[in-house]
Amino acid sequence: MKTIYIFTGPVKSGKSTRLFDWVDKQPNAAGILSLIIDGKKHLYSISDKKKLCLESSKNTAIKVGRYMFDPDVFYWAQKQLTEELNRAKDLLIIDEIGYLELRGEGLEPTLSKIIKKSEKANNIKLLLVVRESLVNQVIEHYRFDNIKIINNIKELD
Repeated sequence: MKTIYIFTGPVKSGKSTRLFDWVDKQPNAAGILSLIIDGKKHLYSISDKKKLCLESSKNTAIKVGRYMFDPDVFYWAQKQLTEELNRAKDLLIIDEIGYLELRGEGLEPTLSKIIKKSEKANNIKLLLVVRESLVNQVIEHYRFDNIKIINNIKELD
């Protein structure tokens, strides 16, 4: 079974920022990063460098904690991830797996499909970003057998 990498650390420890800087030097990396831009959470496509503001005050917004997220931005991210998986890049990054995914929202159901497909694909390395406090729940929820937990992104070099 293929190894799935989980990049973890405490909340607001700079995981996404380190990934953003690191990914710039990785020509065969693709996926979605979750970045804070001007104080608001955005989703960023690594391949096309497009970013969309995730925070929303729409009636259809998904609430998690103090945040309200635009479901259309999650839909866009799911589409981006599906396209990237089909382009067969070497590394697919999904930032971040959290409470929404654990309750079947956010990047679901696409995330589950990507995990299943990547476990069978020999050419794709899957890197999931998970906050430290949720690592065990994510492992249990997705029934991961072969994982490697990393705290330093350079472990992938």
